[in-house]
Amino acid sequence: MSESDIVRLKRSVQPIFDTVLECHYTGEFNAISKFFPSLSSDVFDEAVGVLKPMGKPARVEFLGAINKVSEIKLLWKVSYHSSDEELLWELLIDGRSDELKFVGLGFDK
Repeated sequence: MSESDIVRLKRSVQPIFDTVLECHYTGEFNAISKFFPSLSSDVFDEAVGVLKPMGKPARVEFLGAINKVSEIKLLWKVSYHSSDEELLWELLIDGRSDELKFVGLGFDK
């Protein structure tokens, strides 16, 4: 994947990632489930419970992309208003599809 490919991919995914962060802050499952249909409400609610005390996302920094065998992993560093801790977030995109198809997301606490 070239640097220009990464820039284009980031440009198209960033608004969706911003929505992911907002949904985890507000607890809005329906808005996130349209991008991640396999995400269960139980797993989402558990993540919201972990993130809610950290407050609203304060700073979001795109770190890059990693090519996997069948996926592309996009990474962000996110800081929060009510916490000194930063989290590493990842979105996984199907690398075999010409369409933008999300196959996973998560954060490392």
